[in-house]
Amino acid sequence: MRIHCTRFVRVVLFTLTRSLLFINTKRELLLTTNIGSQATNKYPSSSHYTRDWDKVVSDIKKEEKDEKPEGNEAMTHLLQQIYGDGSDEVRKAMNKSFTESGGTVLSTNWKEVGKEKVDMKPPDGMEFKEYEY
Repeated sequence: MRIHCTRFVRVVLFTLTRSLLFINTKRELLLTTNIGSQATNKYPSSSHYTRDWDKVVSDIKKEEKDEKPEGNEAMTHLLQQIYGDGSDEVRKAMNKSFTESGGTVLSTNWKEVGKEKVDMKPPDGMEFKEYEY
């Protein structure tokens, strides 16, 4: 019985010391990598060519910002900009006019839209029909 107990203690001590050594070496490794990464922000790679990915991301964002949308995309972008930059009254007016008219009217004037229900105004040459189930 005593042999098993000492063997158990040895195994526990061996495991503890091994894990402490692992933790210590890992901590030293983290400290050395953190000290080195403060100077330059390089990513590990086996390639001989180094690329600054932060610069690549900033270049892509700059290109997207400078890109001019065309057609339907330009209209969508304009409406998103009006909605995003507008006040709460503008947002309420846009939401109310669009939902009450079934998507046929979009107004930014809350004083006009807030007074009464917005009527449906289909495009010229078209008429509104109720959907029957």
